[in-house]
Amino acid sequence: MNVTGTHNASSRRYAIVGTGVRGLVFAKMLVAPEVSERGAQLVGLVDPNRKRLEGFQACLGQAVPGYATLRELCAEIEVDGVVITSRDDTHPDLVEQACELGLDIVVEKPMATTREGVLRILEAERRSQWPIRVGFNLRFTPVAQKIKSLLLDGVIGEVVSGTMDWMVDRTHGMDYFRRWHACMKYSGGLLVHKASHHFDLLNWFVNDRPSEVVAMGSLQSYGPNGTYRGERCSTCDHVNACEGAMPHTLLATASGQDDEEGSNLRKLYYEAEAEDGYIRDRCVFRPDIDIYDTMSVLIGYARGAQINYSLNVANPYEGFVLNLVGREGRLEAHVVFGQTRPEGMAPVQQIRIISGRRRGEVVLRIEDQPVATEVHDGADGPMMRHLLLGEKMDMALGQQAGALEGAFSALIGIGANESIKTNALVSIPDVRTNALLGVANSKENT
Repeated sequence: MNVTGTHNASSRRYAIVGTGVRGLVFAKMLVAPEVSERGAQLVGLVDPNRKRLEGFQACLGQAVPGYATLRELCAEIEVDGVVITSRDDTHPDLVEQACELGLDIVVEKPMATTREGVLRILEAERRSQWPIRVGFNLRFTPVAQKIKSLLLDGVIGEVVSGTMDWMVDRTHGMDYFRRWHACMKYSGGLLVHKASHHFDLLNWFVNDRPSEVVAMGSLQSYGPNGTYRGERCSTCDHVNACEGAMPHTLLATASGQDDEEGSNLRKLYYEAEAEDGYIRDRCVFRPDIDIYDTMSVLIGYARGAQINYSLNVANPYEGFVLNLVGREGRLEAHVVFGQTRPEGMAPVQQIRIISGRRRGEVVLRIEDQPVATEVHDGADGPMMRHLLLGEKMDMALGQQAGALEGAFSALIGIGANESIKTNALVSIPDVRTNALLGVANSKENT
């Protein structure tokens, strides 16, 4: 077995597990000249779908060796680290394998979709004694870094309450309901798959561990709410009338008349369907969808802070509104992601800090923030250079997220799903010290 894990950020020979669109983003970073010149290499790919592996190689423009399993790859190729970008529910099995093989591990969010899965990963890390890193790119957006820096400077003191309203537009939101994400057993729903990003930000901002959640969730826009429905967009008779139809540039993949995005989708998904039956353009109004599109969560933290969070994935634009109340003031931010910004909306984002204890003594301070036009507000590049090259960011901000950060962010969403089902408040275990007991308890309760 050719494994030479170095167990630190200087690992350079990487394999990617999960050859979908997200894996392609990491792969393109690894083969970029400015990255490969610094010693990082993409040496292998893992995916059980043979046709998807071939499509991934074609999209990448390089014949990187592909294997059906991680063990097969490691038996033939010398590898230091692995980037796991596979379907969310597969993460615990793959992390356990990678730990057994002695590999450095980067796993995309969410770290896991169930409480038992979270605890399995924490136990695998404990046994291997090497840290697992989780890909939370929102920590690397300029606006999040600025907010964290201001909080560390103590501009509002200790956070005691707040709200975060997260908006996803219909173009983006519908895409979750076309794919495997629309099945709770694969993704944990959007409170785990999507909101773990946002919960991680909140945990980072509040600087405390979540201890309990209570939540509501419903399906208001997709699933049974559409006028038309069928099996899939590319063969549907209603494609020209249905508001949920996939955009034309993506539908064109069936005929090969597509742009780069469409070409990638065709190679990675449409041409790989016969291998595993995974359909990329399923109807967003089909009746078997069992996740929510409208969600509200109240999070309680160990030191007493309370945060109200909401997520809706049928908005006209994307971004978030954040309000944090501290013992010394209030921080407000309204962020609109550049590529979805409505015409006429001001191009400058602002963070407002309001302080003062008495009327007449209140002071307003404004911090202007540039509007990013890149996908994910330009955070992918800095995050990946940090994870794959060991490039040091402003470590005072604590941007590197490990398994504990991945655990607590996922456990909020997992607990919220449980709360929705039981209509009750759900406690979040303190997995910093009780992971093994938590595994035992979770098994006893199933």
